[in-house]
Amino acid sequence: MRRDWIAPCAVTLLAGALRFIGLGDQCFWGDELCSINVTKFPLASSLAYYSTDPHPPLFYISVRLMRQFGESETWLRAIPALWGTLAVLVLYLAVRQLHGTRAALIAALVLALNPLHNWISQDLRNLSMLTTLGALSVLLLIPIARGRRDRLSPAHALVTAAALYTNYFAFFIVAFQGLYLLWSRRSLRQLKHIAVPLLLFAPWTLFLVSQFIHGQSWREFTSLGQMLLQTWLAWTFNSFPWRPSTLSGLLEPLLARSGPNYGLVQLALSAPALLLVGWSLVRRKDRGNRLFAAYLLLPFALVLAVSLFVPLFSAKYMVFVVPAFAACVGLGFDAAWERSRILAGACLAALLLCGALGIAQTRNDPLYSKPQWREAFSAMASRTGPRDLLLVFSRHSTPDLLYYYRGDAPLKQIILDSSRLTVPDDSDELHLRLEKLIAERDTVWLADYMGYLHDPQRSVERQLDQRLERGEPISVQPYMGIRFIPYSSPQSADEATLP
Repeated sequence: MRRDWIAPCAVTLLAGALRFIGLGDQCFWGDELCSINVTKFPLASSLAYYSTDPHPPLFYISVRLMRQFGESETWLRAIPALWGTLAVLVLYLAVRQLHGTRAALIAALVLALNPLHNWISQDLRNLSMLTTLGALSVLLLIPIARGRRDRLSPAHALVTAAALYTNYFAFFIVAFQGLYLLWSRRSLRQLKHIAVPLLLFAPWTLFLVSQFIHGQSWREFTSLGQMLLQTWLAWTFNSFPWRPSTLSGLLEPLLARSGPNYGLVQLALSAPALLLVGWSLVRRKDRGNRLFAAYLLLPFALVLAVSLFVPLFSAKYMVFVVPAFAACVGLGFDAAWERSRILAGACLAALLLCGALGIAQTRNDPLYSKPQWREAFSAMASRTGPRDLLLVFSRHSTPDLLYYYRGDAPLKQIILDSSRLTVPDDSDELHLRLEKLIAERDTVWLADYMGYLHDPQRSVERQLDQRLERGEPISVQPYMGIRFIPYSSPQSADEATLP
């Protein structure tokens, strides 16, 4: 091995260790189970499912292939972990083509320690695959944009088409590449490099139209200011689907009574990263630097613009341009190093510290862990039997609960109509439904999961409280409020206390 490859290989190994260690420590959660459940359909049925699912099929196909050899959390999550590790090496190669080893190595190190990219690389969804394919597409675009190797066009077309078949956010990368080619080569003929992957994607267009017509978005609109703030904090700290990252392990004891100040403290801690990115955008004017600036800013701006009209924004989705963020940090460090090595080193150290703290929070803070179904059902096992009942609001919103439940108590749902979101508004209807379900049951366990969505008025709990005695709940995920609440009749409770 050549000596100049030792450092990038070491950074790639570090990235792999961070992404592969602990893959099976946490249970699958709802989004991940969607990826698994799609692959359980026969192929013909899968095509019908894709007409309503909001994602293209390529990632699901990879999950289907992996499931032929195992279904454990570690095995299946190896897919995004492998893609996430590969992204670090791809970014190193892309930056080195234009700016040399030092900037490339710093960019790779920043991506390796980026907490959002680490989290996505351990989540069985398509974002890790999209991020890597997008970075690989940019790597193949560089010689094409410089007019040196048009023979790479077929490889670029295949990789870009694969990104489109992975996640529709790849269209934002395609748009950025088209605009950059027009600017760098100043010829409409260069759009052929964008037209080919779009033509390869054309067979899927009918499914895309069907998904757009039948799809429903449960997200709410987010203001422009909130989108900017959430994205920046996600890039530097992390973003979880159920809770904003607050570095709770360090800051929560200090700022417990000043909630809004979390964002201000985080902005202060991430200011060095902003300084490096700004330095790369302002101080370096070469064409290569403009490529990574465009890679960062254009897709991001397009997502924000579309999100003002369609509620699709989520901070975690912005991971697909995290390689561009890391590249700009590397370029900014390289420019700052030439002026002040102390300033450059301090800024980089502060950013890497934020990343390390964010990763530690992901692994150690229970507020940010995925629901621990195995532990919860293990705790319930000695307290349930066939005469008990596990009550859920809806089977459709609890795929992870159903995936892990293996108990003796039968499982029943309160909401029978799959098109209905909340429990019956009519108290008499809900009363009759519950009376039928809990009749002749020793203990009724209410799975308080998605209760804020299905029963915002807590009608089910109130009615059970009136009829039965509530026991001590078993917590599954504290911040998400997931818990199992046991209810027993007064007679059963008295019998349980007899010697």
